[in-house]
Amino acid sequence: MKKNNLELKVGAFSLLAIIILTLGSLWGRDVRIGGSFTRLDFLFPQSGGLIVGDPVTINGVKKGRVTRVQLEGRFVRISVQIDSDVELYSDLEARIEMLDLMGGNKLEIFPGRSGTPIDPERLRQPFAGKTVAGMGTMLADAVMLKDKVDSLLSGLQASVDKFALLLDADSVVKPLHSSIANLESLTGSLRVLIGENSGNIDQSLRDFAHVSGSLRRLVDSKKDTLDQAMMKLLQATARLDTFSLALQQIGQQLEKKEGTVARLIYSDDTYERLLMTIDTVDSLANDIRRNLGRYLQNNDISLFNFIRF
Repeated sequence: MKKNNLELKVGAFSLLAIIILTLGSLWGRDVRIGGSFTRLDFLFPQSGGLIVGDPVTINGVKKGRVTRVQLEGRFVRISVQIDSDVELYSDLEARIEMLDLMGGNKLEIFPGRSGTPIDPERLRQPFAGKTVAGMGTMLADAVMLKDKVDSLLSGLQASVDKFALLLDADSVVKPLHSSIANLESLTGSLRVLIGENSGNIDQSLRDFAHVSGSLRRLVDSKKDTLDQAMMKLLQATARLDTFSLALQQIGQQLEKKEGTVARLIYSDDTYERLLMTIDTVDSLANDIRRNLGRYLQNNDISLFNFIRF
């Protein structure tokens, strides 16, 4: 009898422990029995370390939990449940954030500010979300940044060493000091020269101003004449352009063997006739030279009459 009572007590205690453990697990996962929820789906480039049961906060206030994390193509679909009393608007946003420094994550939802309630049909489609870098990603980036900083510092140290070599006392510093001293000496000499010749410089400037004024008055007084000369120059230029164009046209006609001049130049028949004419005139001149007396014999020709003729 006592043995049966002991077994009954152990069984009752075990059942109570299981009930307490189950209720504690449901409470820890924020599972509410009989509550009213709104289901939302989000598509993220990566899960950001979220797992089922992670909290969902609305403007920082915990109002739901993650119910499913599933790979879908190149994206990750994350399903959540939030309390039905949360008002959602058409411009809602969601992003994965770091919950604490220990590496926990949460899904933060910003319900929007448009004031336009979201269409119930829209709730059946997934929303696009943003992933915020977690602690692991930031640590990895910090390591990469450290490597880059070390490389940059190494390069900077090498540059400093080379710059120190450039500042060698014998090869750079002393010649630089000497150049500066020479420049100071030259500046002093120039200052003395200007001081000694300040009167001449002033007079030269006054003369220059006088010449400039005279030239300006001369130009003003001869403005009409200059305008006429400029007009004639422009007219002459226009005529020269016309003459150049005419020469160009004649040249083109000669190249194309067109026009009277081209025909005279390039015609073989004209050339032959010209040669025949020259030969005839030459023969006639020789004949007159040899037989001039015979031609004039018995002819009364007065020189003056011939001249008048």
